[in-house]
Amino acid sequence: MAFDIRETAFKLPENWKLVRLGDIAKVNEKSLTKKSQPDFIRYIDISSVSTGAFDTPKLLKKDEIPSRAKRILRNNDFIISTVRPNLKQFSFIEEAQENLIASTGFCVISSNNSKLAWYLYSLITSDLFTEYLVKIADGGAYPAFNPKEIEDAIIPLPDKDNLEFISDTSRFFHKKIQLNTQINQTLEQIVQALFKSWFVDFEPVRAKVQALSDGMSLEQAELAAMQAISGKTLEELTALSQTQPDRYAELAETAKAFPCEMVEVDGVDVPKGWEVKPLGDLISFVKGKKPKSVSPKQEENMLPHILTSSLEGKYNEFCESNKLVTIEYHNIIMLMDGSNSGRIAIGHNGVIGSTLAKINLDNNKLWAVIYQFLKHKEADIQANTTGTTIPHTDKNRVNNYLMVISDNFLLEKFTELFDNSLLKIISNRNQIISLETTRDLLLPRLLNGEINV
Repeated sequence: MAFDIRETAFKLPENWKLVRLGDIAKVNEKSLTKKSQPDFIRYIDISSVSTGAFDTPKLLKKDEIPSRAKRILRNNDFIISTVRPNLKQFSFIEEAQENLIASTGFCVISSNNSKLAWYLYSLITSDLFTEYLVKIADGGAYPAFNPKEIEDAIIPLPDKDNLEFISDTSRFFHKKIQLNTQINQTLEQIVQALFKSWFVDFEPVRAKVQALSDGMSLEQAELAAMQAISGKTLEELTALSQTQPDRYAELAETAKAFPCEMVEVDGVDVPKGWEVKPLGDLISFVKGKKPKSVSPKQEENMLPHILTSSLEGKYNEFCESNKLVTIEYHNIIMLMDGSNSGRIAIGHNGVIGSTLAKINLDNNKLWAVIYQFLKHKEADIQANTTGTTIPHTDKNRVNNYLMVISDNFLLEKFTELFDNSLLKIISNRNQIISLETTRDLLLPRLLNGEINV
């Protein structure tokens, strides 16, 4: 039987109506067919969607379009994953790009106007509705619900004033959460790009080597390294020396710390004076354990119980830490078992679950570069798991990766930069969770008539 608000404990305000959702909105209205396939599509699949947002859609040519690419998306549509609804994979499409198509793993809800769309979005993605979808989802490894359950749902429809208030509030929360999410993604991308430039591609070193081989002076070689580090032209660096002399001096000091020569170490070209070590010489895996008991609320002496579902920073379980594996925000954790094995995370404080492992370091000064190195290798780790029924992270493969280690000055410089970014990311993540909590409390109070507009 479909969702029916009358079967809940809510006492709706008198001026609200009861309607069948399918009578005021369309579910999976437009489908892509082989006849209607364009020359390209922008494709959204389940793997690219997290709570409230999706990554850049995959641009696919006509001969690359998978059979699951069916759901045509338009302005003010929103999508919710039919698979594993407990993961809350959904997003609102305010302005649909050309040929934006979602996988059949999504249910698409379309409305005639944006106010109604934002209201329905706030209702269907609320705990009230998703808990119902989780309850009725078919069992198995990937439980899923039938989109008809949404179409046949009996829901409350507010009067005009309440509809406008809920819609505007829902949009405000969505935009603020989306902005913080994008800021965090940008911060992560900047640090990852910096790590790759310094410690994988050795761009500042190669800039020096090239300048010296072209007959330039050491001073000119260091200017070339400054360009590689900052992405600025010589003219821009000259201007920086006048407008921000402290920033220029810091950049010059960093450039000077990079070697001027590449050498071969164990068959690998590396900056002179830097070390090459198998990752297994620097780390060890400490597998998490299952606590004897957990609580939905954090009580005294309890820490968050960190599971796969809480790697975005929202913790739904808490437990005592006695004889369990605890982590702090700069500790690296890796998912060892399950479909996302090999996923790397950082920025948590708590107790890790049995599918996760803490990465212990022989030298704690290396935490920032080792985390970024593992993120750089994350796709390779996830593509090369062991096991058939249940994937497992291949620890031997991880241990055999060769890692290049710089001198202490550059390690400390990079660690400081990453630490500052990580603390901002954690702060933004906490704000996202606070916004989600406030948003999720608002609708039930409106439904109960506790708040009047």
